[in-house]
Amino acid sequence: MNVGENTVTIRVTAKDKATYKDYKILVTRAASSNANLSDLVVSSGLLSPSFNEETLNYSVAVPNSQNELAVSAILGDQTASLKIAGSSVSSGSTRDLPLSVGTNTIAIEVTARDGTVKTYSLLAVRAPSPNASLSGISLSSGSLSPSFSADTLSYRVSLREDVNVVNVIPAAEENTAVININNTAVSSETGFSFSPVESNRDLFIGVTAEDAITHKTYRIAFTKMQKIIFNELAERTYGDPDFSLSAVSSSGLSVSYVSSNPEIAEVNGNTVTIHKAGEVVITATQEGTDFYEHAPEVKQTLTIKKKPLTVIAENKVRVYGDPNPPFSVVYEGLVEGEGLIPPPVVHTGATELSGVAEYAIEVSGSSSNYDVSFVPGRLSVIKRELNVVADNLEKFQGSENPVLTFNYQGFVNGDDAIVLTRQPAPITTATVASPIGDHPITFFEGEAANYSFNYV
Repeated sequence: MNVGENTVTIRVTAKDKATYKDYKILVTRAASSNANLSDLVVSSGLLSPSFNEETLNYSVAVPNSQNELAVSAILGDQTASLKIAGSSVSSGSTRDLPLSVGTNTIAIEVTARDGTVKTYSLLAVRAPSPNASLSGISLSSGSLSPSFSADTLSYRVSLREDVNVVNVIPAAEENTAVININNTAVSSETGFSFSPVESNRDLFIGVTAEDAITHKTYRIAFTKMQKIIFNELAERTYGDPDFSLSAVSSSGLSVSYVSSNPEIAEVNGNTVTIHKAGEVVITATQEGTDFYEHAPEVKQTLTIKKKPLTVIAENKVRVYGDPNPPFSVVYEGLVEGEGLIPPPVVHTGATELSGVAEYAIEVSGSSSNYDVSFVPGRLSVIKRELNVVADNLEKFQGSENPVLTFNYQGFVNGDDAIVLTRQPAPITTATVASPIGDHPITFFEGEAANYSFNYV
């Protein structure tokens, strides 16, 4: 018998088999009042409590990774109708429902054939996100090293020497996460302005997940580039006093120096001491600190010129026939306390045989530290004194004078009277008539290129 009106016919037939009469009975069958479910099924989690058709309220815990829940219900009476979250579905079919974090109320409404309505309530509780990862970090200057990865927590950033402030903008993978930088809450729109210095170079980005339990801390260690300003070096001259180098670093840290050849120019601290003429390269360095990076080296060439030096041969005088005297020089421009190494060579073309004249005293030599110019001197060879000694003679009064004779004392170099241009001639005042006594013998002057005469 169907639900609703059902007609039952009773036919009575007469004995003649032809006559009959139908009696009708209208039987009305009531509609079912069964509004129960026979089962409730979810795609994730376990119902609490376990399903029972008489239990109307249930809950299910869903992980945060599950952003929807499939719900299906089976009717206890297939003539009933079924709605899940307000939409009609057939018994046993699935309805996929989106889930928000937190409690999601899902109504399962069963309407029996007779109109009886029963509503089952399912509370689907989606867990908060445990995601405390960043999706990226933006910087107004510099770049992360290594490149950003959500699972990499420590980075370095190198800033140019002229950058004093950097804006850091972190972005969370989940917009429900809370971000703070150095204990200050920030947003992905505004970021955080940071001024790294030597004593405060680390920036910490803390990310707390929506579950308020999971936490990550990202660290950025900032370093700063630096450069050295080291201007060209002026030329110096051998013998110049010590001088100071004056390079500076953009960090303000002290600069160190090294010479490519300390034998030419030595650097102690920032003081340069010149040892030789020549050329060296002075390298300025700054090794850096934990905050300031190693500065690129700067090299400057130091040229040390030779010192002008004049070497003057002193004039000398000697007598014809004597050996040459020791020659000497005087210096103009020599560094105090030094001598010329090797000593200059002083020489002349004159020998003991050289006649009376002026002879050049030449100077020559070389020096690695001096630009030497030479001034020659002169050797004056002067006449040697030649003694002309008259012989003492006697004669009788009234007699003729004897032949006057004399001798030379002082010839050198194998010379004799033949080298005289004009020999001296002895004369006397005595005559035949001269009285008894001593009468002088004198001379007419002689001439000679290399001798002067002393008459005795």
